[in-house]
Amino acid sequence: MCCRVHPDTGHICTSAPLDRDQGPAWHQLSLTAADGGGLSSVTSVRVDVEDVNDNAPSFYPLVYAVSLSSQSAPGTSVLRVTARDPDSGDYGRVTYRTVPGGNSPYFTLNKDTGVISLSRSVYGKANSVVSMAISAQDGGGLVAPVQARVDVSVVAGSVAPPVFQQAHYHFSVSEGALRGTLLGAVQASVRTGSSEDVSYSISSGDPTGLFTVDPESGSLRTNRSLDHEVLPTLDLEVQARSGSPPAFGQTRIHVTVTDVNDNPPTFVPSSSESLLLPEHTGVGAVVYRVLAEDLDSGANGQMAFELKSAMNTQRTFSLDRGTGEIRLVGSLSFENVPRYDLQVVAKDNGVPPLSATFTLLVHVQAPNDHGPVFDTVTYRVELREGTPPNTRFLQVRAMTRDHTSVKYRLRADADAHGFAIAADSGWLFVKSTIDREAKDMYVLTVTASEADGQKTGSATVRISVTDENDNSPKFSQDRVFLAVRENLPAGTGFGHVAATDRDAGANGRVSYRLMHPERMFQINPHTGELSTRWSLDREQQSSYQLLLLVQDGGSPSLSATATAFITVTDQNDHAPSFITVMDQNNHVPSFTHNQSENSLVIQVPEGPAGALLSTLQAKDPDEGENGTISFSLSDPNMVQTDCRYGSDPNMLQTDCRYGSDPNMLQTDCRYGSDPNMLQTDCRYGSDPNMLQTDCRYGSDPNMLQTDCRYGSDPNMLQTDCRYGSDPNMLQTDCRYGSDPNMLQTDCRYGSDPNMLQTDCRYGSDPNMLQTDCRYGSDPNMLQTDCRYGSDPNMLQTDCRYGSDPNMLQTDCRYGSDPNMLQTDCRYGSDPNMLQTDCRYMYGSDPISRTLDLSTQRFRIRKLY
Repeated sequence: MCCRVHPDTGHICTSAPLDRDQGPAWHQLSLTAADGGGLSSVTSVRVDVEDVNDNAPSFYPLVYAVSLSSQSAPGTSVLRVTARDPDSGDYGRVTYRTVPGGNSPYFTLNKDTGVISLSRSVYGKANSVVSMAISAQDGGGLVAPVQARVDVSVVAGSVAPPVFQQAHYHFSVSEGALRGTLLGAVQASVRTGSSEDVSYSISSGDPTGLFTVDPESGSLRTNRSLDHEVLPTLDLEVQARSGSPPAFGQTRIHVTVTDVNDNPPTFVPSSSESLLLPEHTGVGAVVYRVLAEDLDSGANGQMAFELKSAMNTQRTFSLDRGTGEIRLVGSLSFENVPRYDLQVVAKDNGVPPLSATFTLLVHVQAPNDHGPVFDTVTYRVELREGTPPNTRFLQVRAMTRDHTSVKYRLRADADAHGFAIAADSGWLFVKSTIDREAKDMYVLTVTASEADGQKTGSATVRISVTDENDNSPKFSQDRVFLAVRENLPAGTGFGHVAATDRDAGANGRVSYRLMHPERMFQINPHTGELSTRWSLDREQQSSYQLLLLVQDGGSPSLSATATAFITVTDQNDHAPSFITVMDQNNHVPSFTHNQSENSLVIQVPEGPAGALLSTLQAKDPDEGENGTISFSLSDPNMVQTDCRYGSDPNMLQTDCRYGSDPNMLQTDCRYGSDPNMLQTDCRYGSDPNMLQTDCRYGSDPNMLQTDCRYGSDPNMLQTDCRYGSDPNMLQTDCRYGSDPNMLQTDCRYGSDPNMLQTDCRYGSDPNMLQTDCRYGSDPNMLQTDCRYGSDPNMLQTDCRYGSDPNMLQTDCRYGSDPNMLQTDCRYGSDPNMLQTDCRYMYGSDPISRTLDLSTQRFRIRKLY
């Protein structure tokens, strides 16, 4: 409240400093005058705050820079300077002029608009910079304390300014962002396409210095704390400069400050109210509507109401969660329940949600018995905490129909304990000291009765206790221990401190700061979050001690201090370095340092195996395991890690690129003893189905997928994928054994439900469709049953051929060659003879043809 009134003289005086420029231009007061006989009158007073010339004009920006072609014609508008004055009327009207010694014959300044125009040709000023100094003055004679400087760069020919990649940028940042938070970056380039010699600066839109832009990279960062409720958006103008004389390009950045749920709901006009309801009020009537507001936006500012009261209250009243309407749902009885205390909670939809509580006191009015009537149903008064006992603060009045005298009293309840009333005059006074931190509102019920006590009337007195700054803020901990890892980027938060103040309003609003200037750390004045200003190096300094200060917003303010002990934890950012190499005689041998291989070449005399060659010593400035050093000899071809991979004893892994194959990107290893098996655990190429193991097997350029041993069969080399274009080859395609024509699929082939195990095409003969399995329900079809060609009668049978016990032959002729007798079976006791051994008759000289698995070449040998 701006003013107060003297109770005896009626003098209206200011109760706080008034500032028309920062606060309202007028105030509305309601005053009551009362005499000793109980009569009173109310009037309204409007207080207009007159302006005084207490503000001088101020320029923003202070430096203006623009490029101009030497071919520009006189009359061309160059730029406009701007100064603002918050005063009103003539006191806020600004005029401009050039400062003596800071003007130029080439330009003119409009004293009312601040527009600078070209007054004559500047052809002779090409490749130079023309500077001017501008002053501003308001209508009351106050002059801007700092002059504006204008630099006009005159460029020969046409101007080729730096060009930004975007004419408009849009960045967003949370209002809770710490100082140094990156929003984004702008970039401009010159005609050649280079951006190396371009520098950046904020030229307009940020008079309070909320942001900074890196002159070299164009990165935009926060420089001060932001408040979405005060400034939800702003537009910055960023200028790019290049060349000599410089040319300038501009872009605009629209910054959106996103909301953080930092404001709880607030009930208006106050957090409590009282209500007098007649006993005969009808059920279903809306008796009150609570109003609340939340300064946050979006879900953070959306609220819902909830009734939190005793069970009898909820049976009598209901609350609409959306509108805040309180409705009577049960009948009232003055004799049974003369008063209800309703607690209404408003909760926003933020995460986490914030809430506030409203108290509504409902008094039930007795049936009309023509008792004393108060001049108002509810009295409202503010009482300063710490008011001494026996201080009078309010007089209530009630009258009867026949103007007889009345007696006043307070209804006995918890709130009435600290107050008393004069029975004859109705003056209320304080019985004991009031502490707002203990209770900030009292609701009293005053009754007035006639002399015989038969008829009574009642009214409510609502007492709001105003705050005094009588509580200092207090840290939750006087000593805070925090840790932060080294090498984190500037602006990284690593801990909070918290303090509370029991006072209200500005008296209880706390802010934080560092007691002494600190180069490495900063603290958010609103949240108490500590963050780095620079990247830390544990090896340079491993611990810090900060003295923190918290102060409230009272006048004068109260404060408290705490100490933060900060430990910088280690990051493994230093490699070991050799410091001494000792030979077997504990002498330092001669050695050379090979820069290209980053190695030590130690020269030692020849000697027997097992002899001590040298002793190596190394150091690592890191701590703990990061600084623990172990020594080992490594294979120069094993770039990183040579270890066992998984549970397979044959899997020796190297986490690096192996050899010269650029597709070996992740894990290359040798599988078992096969020198051709180079395995890669990664996705190979662009095929999305290649999910497991992709590698090239040996020298076969077609083996691009997965080559490994499948099951216990030593000849089974498997590929888990679709093989070729055959849509029926659904699972496993691989080469089986030594037969280059056997491409096998362990799956169901096509739509034939009887094809249960192995379906494949054999060799290049399109008619040979072979099945190594039981076919259908015939128990005798045990090994190789297939239809050959289009002849429905050609059904092939496996049987013993001749008297040779080892010859388990397929009784059929293969192809048109009468000498080709085929055997699809195991031949003899040789476990490697798994597929096709044929005897091809050349006269009486039988010749066996087999495949050597180790060389992948055919060997021809005689059978006898």
